[in-house]
Amino acid sequence: MISIDGGPATTYSPQMRVTGLGQGNHSLRIINPIACDTVLNFTVSPSAVLSLTLPNETTIQLGASVNVQTNLNFIPTTITWTPPTDLSCLDCVKSKSYIWSNYHLQSFINRCQWL
Repeated sequence: MISIDGGPATTYSPQMRVTGLGQGNHSLRIINPIACDTVLNFTVSPSAVLSLTLPNETTIQLGASVNVQTNLNFIPTTITWTPPTDLSCLDCVKSKSYIWSNYHLQSFINRCQWL
């Protein structure tokens, strides 16, 4: 069983996720089956401000290509481009787009949407 910040004890499972912890000091109480326990104190630090810069709107000739590169101040865990067509790489921070019609490209980084 575990208890967070003096809350009610909850059965622990390896898939458990604790959400909603704000920045600051917290405690985790771990209770074994024979009621022995230990308390671990920890701090949630303020997170860094993440930034993403995409190229400005660009006009190119039909059938030409344009390099699209994001500038990030963090290491992403996932990258997805939408729509997933006419790109040289779908999960890279840098891709080449081949344009055959009007095109609006979006990037999803770490499950956050950036237009």
